[in-house]
Amino acid sequence: MSRQIFKTGYLARRQRRKKKVPPRSATQGLLLKQVVIGTLITLTLIGIIVGVWYGSRIESLQIKIIEVVGSKTIPEIVVQAVIEEVLAGDYFKVVPYRFALTLPDDAVIAAVLNIPRVKEVRIERIKDQILTVAFTEYDPVALWCAELATSCVFLDSSGYAFAPAPALMGNAFIRYQNGVVPTVGTAGFSEPFMTDSQFFSQQLETNLGLFVQGVEIKDDIDISYVLTTGAKVKTSTRMEAFDSLANLESILTNDAFLPLADGDFHYIDLRFGDRVFVSETEVLATSSDMLGEGVLEIIEAEE
Repeated sequence: MSRQIFKTGYLARRQRRKKKVPPRSATQGLLLKQVVIGTLITLTLIGIIVGVWYGSRIESLQIKIIEVVGSKTIPEIVVQAVIEEVLAGDYFKVVPYRFALTLPDDAVIAAVLNIPRVKEVRIERIKDQILTVAFTEYDPVALWCAELATSCVFLDSSGYAFAPAPALMGNAFIRYQNGVVPTVGTAGFSEPFMTDSQFFSQQLETNLGLFVQGVEIKDDIDISYVLTTGAKVKTSTRMEAFDSLANLESILTNDAFLPLADGDFHYIDLRFGDRVFVSETEVLATSSDMLGEGVLEIIEAEE
């Protein structure tokens, strides 16, 4: 019994020695080491931040001049002001946007693209404290209007509406209508349709002396070219523009229809190929008659 008690006491003393708490001096040394490391890291980070702050403000590396290339109708000063506003910022209050090595290209491009009528933007070079920004403008070729003379936006050659249009007088731009409310930033018409309709309008002016002031399209099929005289030339997207032009030229250059040549008619309907309707009169002919020298037969149309 005494031997067992002795053994138990011996084991208890060994366990107490294993769990012996480190001396206070060792704990203090570990804590001091951690404080020193933490201080060094902090000082290093502060040094880096201070170095970056001063380094990013080196005078020779700051953007001082902004050059703008490609302006047609948009004043250069407008583009420069937008870029200046972007460069007034900084990264985390440390690195200025004017620092040439970290220029925010995407932000500059996005800001310039927000200017109405700007189509494309690119940063060409950064040299000798000069930032050169080039851009292209949308070229207006027509107007997309709710009605022929009101609420219009500019269209480019692809049919894209890129900016509101002021109240324009005269026929400097053909006015397009499709029954949809004109909206900037959307494609009002397809590019093939714009190409064909612009070509058709130009040919009417060049070859026949007829001036188009409006183009109306319904259901993406039926097209009406509204002339300055108020007359209409009706065509269809189902027919080639060349064929419609050939048929119209054949009619208006024929002696029997000379009174119509100056646009003095209600409408000429070319949507049905060889069957051409002029105002209330139906004109019947074959393709060879239309394009040849044959005399067209005029039949009074039924009311």
